[in-house]
Amino acid sequence: RSFHHHRHQRSIAADVDIDQAVKNTEAYNLALKAAQSGDTVLLKEHESYTLLGGIEGAGLKDITLDFAGYTRFMYDKDRWPMRPWSGGSQWPGGDEYAPALDLVDCKNITITCSASDKAIVDVDYDTNEIHVDPDHGFGGILDGHGKKWWD
Repeated sequence: RSFHHHRHQRSIAADVDIDQAVKNTEAYNLALKAAQSGDTVLLKEHESYTLLGGIEGAGLKDITLDFAGYTRFMYDKDRWPMRPWSGGSQWPGGDEYAPALDLVDCKNITITCSASDKAIVDVDYDTNEIHVDPDHGFGGILDGHGKKWWD
């Protein structure tokens, strides 16, 4: 099974419509819900995917999630999905931000990247930034904008 998505250029982050990211997230969740034992949910190589948090897989068994393309989660605190507090790392009581990817009660899940042009990255630990080598591909990147969340 392949996930159908909205294409965009990864260099034009501001032009990506938040509503389209929500639709992409809903489509990915539908692909997970429809996945059966032995299936692969594929984000194709040489494609860019923009999602919002709230990817949820429950009760999946023997499924492969293949992030061969460039996948980024939009940073939007106002639109990011919330859930009831789960006892995690955020403040107790009330709601908390949902994880970008949440797999619950799943068995034998493989998360992989089949891209032939896998990204080569370098981490600058002084600035907490990741730099992608532009002479290689972008396959396998899951960009959650972590630095923005932690700043």
